[in-house]
Amino acid sequence: MVEEDSLAQSTTIDILALSEKIQTLVHNPALRRQMGRAARQSAEKHYSWPVIVKRYEELWAESIQMAKTAPWEEAHTSAIFRLSLEKSFGHFATGKRNPHCKCFITAEGREWLKRPARFYFLCHLYDPPAPQRFNQMLREIAACPGIPATKVVETFGGNADQASAADAHWSLGRLFKYGLVASTEECSVTEDHGGALQAVTRDFGSSTIGSTVSTEISGPNR
Repeated sequence: MVEEDSLAQSTTIDILALSEKIQTLVHNPALRRQMGRAARQSAEKHYSWPVIVKRYEELWAESIQMAKTAPWEEAHTSAIFRLSLEKSFGHFATGKRNPHCKCFITAEGREWLKRPARFYFLCHLYDPPAPQRFNQMLREIAACPGIPATKVVETFGGNADQASAADAHWSLGRLFKYGLVASTEECSVTEDHGGALQAVTRDFGSSTIGSTVSTEISGPNR
């Protein structure tokens, strides 16, 4: 058991004392105003944006100083610059997904189908996991290359239940977001060819960084 858990289990609330304090605040407007002003002053002193920005600047300055004095290990740092920019940032949204766009499975999506347990990472954090939904949707897209997004939503969301349609939009958006589905067959990048300069030149020159589309959907926010 970690220390925080032990502290939580050993902490109790004195309900009678709490009730008395609340009653005191209810009948004492001056005290409420005093406590409100004190809370505001504390927030502005410790958590206002100027204070936060200053702390970040101090942290960056400290990090720069540490980097200047640290020994340079080219064998370790050079590997960072060989990372594919597409692989690193491809899941960031750069535009809105047209509801009528075509859907194609990517090479990455085919790899995920080989290891369906990965789909747990796409599930809601606050709902029971349903990885099979992503698996079925991705297999449908693989079986029907170029299937319109509206058809996918209709197949997995139904026409009558608005919540089900919103869930289907959200699930499809997750597949787009993580590069398992693309709107064209050429969007897939399976491996990193070349070194750092070649990767940077290729990705910036062809404007393919973040080629996946936005996960915005029509319906309730998720």
